[in-house]
Amino acid sequence: MRRKYASVLARRLRAVGPARAMRLAANGLALLRGVRRGRAIGAPVSATLALTYRCNQRCAMCNFPQRARRGVPEISTARAAEIIVELARMGIYGVSFYGGEPLLRGDLVELVSLAHEKKLTVHVATNGMLLTEEAARALVGAGADLITLSMDGSTAGVHDRQRGVPGAFDRLRDAVRNIRSARSSLGRGCHCALAATLTEGNVGDVAGIVRAARDLGADTLSVFEAQGLEDLSQPRTAGYLSALARANDLLRVEKARSPGFIDNSNAYLDYCHRLFSGWAPRIKCLAPFTDIFIDAYEDVYACNHFFGMARLIGNLEGGGVRAFWFSGAYQEARRGLAACAACNYMCHRELSLALGRFLPRSSRR
Repeated sequence: MRRKYASVLARRLRAVGPARAMRLAANGLALLRGVRRGRAIGAPVSATLALTYRCNQRCAMCNFPQRARRGVPEISTARAAEIIVELARMGIYGVSFYGGEPLLRGDLVELVSLAHEKKLTVHVATNGMLLTEEAARALVGAGADLITLSMDGSTAGVHDRQRGVPGAFDRLRDAVRNIRSARSSLGRGCHCALAATLTEGNVGDVAGIVRAARDLGADTLSVFEAQGLEDLSQPRTAGYLSALARANDLLRVEKARSPGFIDNSNAYLDYCHRLFSGWAPRIKCLAPFTDIFIDAYEDVYACNHFFGMARLIGNLEGGGVRAFWFSGAYQEARRGLAACAACNYMCHRELSLALGRFLPRSSRR
């Protein structure tokens, strides 16, 4: 398991007590039984709430700001809270607040506090532009267990170009410092992670990104290649794949040197090594069983890839999450994705590699 999740999991299990820990373990077993039977039995491991598509950056590999719907209200605070409460009752492990940029929502701290109150592990993914001292202190104080910041270059020149905003690197540096300061002054263990998304524009900067991430003082660094989105494909040229392979080789060396800092697992790095060498993936993706994605308009997606490609399963329409999770539409999506290898999203691959070891060999493909 990746360190940023393992350390957060251990800390949260100590905090929530044995009853909650047993319930999470039972749900994990139900999840594996469901995979074997080809239908969901337990709750998802985690939920992602993309509270907004609005963003204050214009990244080279993202089209989410263009998805914001003019004149259509985003999910209300009350409705988001209702969803969080139901997810907690279902027995999920944690919730991730995404965007767009989630700090553009004035209710983020309130929702983080509610999720923490409901004993969920709370993850916030942000570009750091708005993570001032005050904002960091508010999020950490509200119960954020993990904050992931995007870092796409080792210098202001590379990072700002990738993120489309001058000054983004300076804001990122300040954000890391603000998280560390907040957790120190509040006495709360909030993991500070950096995540680098590789494109043709920064794939040659991986060594520098590793050095700079250490210098900034982050707890861990994850590195993965950009995935194609709806109307925004990513190149798969021979030159780019060779560059990704070289970057992967470097990360494997760095992982051996600093296993606690490079957060990509060895299993994932080995998987990518084979993938970038032209090997056809033969791994069962468990994302339709482990995750649920709900966006700012209550559209529901089975996985990060479907979310990125805007291929929704349906819309909650104010209804219950549990009923939708066990619905025929969701089950049909699981059947359709039973042999999917359309993406290489790290969050899904890592979890599938970890949980796949507990499945019969016949169920792993």
